[in-house]
Amino acid sequence: MLLITGTIGNAMRLKKMDLEWQQKKQTGKIFMKEMTPEERILNRYKEDAAKMRENQKLNEITSKMKAGETLTPEEEQYIARKNPDLYRSYKEMLQEKDSYKEELKHCKTKEQADRARLNKMSSYLCELKRVVNNPAIPDGKKYEIAEKLLAKTSYINKAHNEFVQSGAYAKLPTEEEYKEEKKADSPDTEVKDGEDVEQDEDTSKDTDGITKDTDSSDTTETVTEDKTDIGASYDTIEAENLADTIQNYMAHIRRNTHR
Repeated sequence: MLLITGTIGNAMRLKKMDLEWQQKKQTGKIFMKEMTPEERILNRYKEDAAKMRENQKLNEITSKMKAGETLTPEEEQYIARKNPDLYRSYKEMLQEKDSYKEELKHCKTKEQADRARLNKMSSYLCELKRVVNNPAIPDGKKYEIAEKLLAKTSYINKAHNEFVQSGAYAKLPTEEEYKEEKKADSPDTEVKDGEDVEQDEDTSKDTDGITKDTDSSDTTETVTEDKTDIGASYDTIEAENLADTIQNYMAHIRRNTHR
């Protein structure tokens, strides 16, 4: 019985302290020197709780962005008020996504659509590598940039997946089919470089990839080209799986900095 009475008494005392604190806050008389020890504890608790709620809300929003999801109007208003930089980044990502969707609409072949995505991923990969290899950038800033690139990647992948799922991608011909269609429409006209699809390979090269009419350095040039092709292939693989590459790098930073 005494325990119950004590508990009720504590609750009533805390409620009274809370009301007094709210009155002081409203009248502008909330100075630390005016507070009792209990009021200081209550004030600190309220401030910590408010910060925790704010951080949790921002974390939920950034998680949605990293997944390429569209924010609600309320979430947009929240980050516009609490984190203007994040809001600007979000708007830039949406604009970039819309531009990419327009680019896909103008693709004439499946290969063009695939190259459009790969070009985007390659540009993000180059940006990531510049950041990773710059010792002047602290790990905290590198993490922020990587997080932003992950969100950008997700929005582009989201747009590409929507394009595929809509059936628009399936309706596109392959480049070979496109060329055959053009030939059928205009038997006397060949598809020219840059007309609607990219030309397959430079006609100045033979099947071994060596430029015709070259001197005795052909063998050396071929070896160099082979090495370049290997590097390009590796970059292509990284670009195609960019989200995994970025997440692995972010995990590496977290391990090193105990984030």
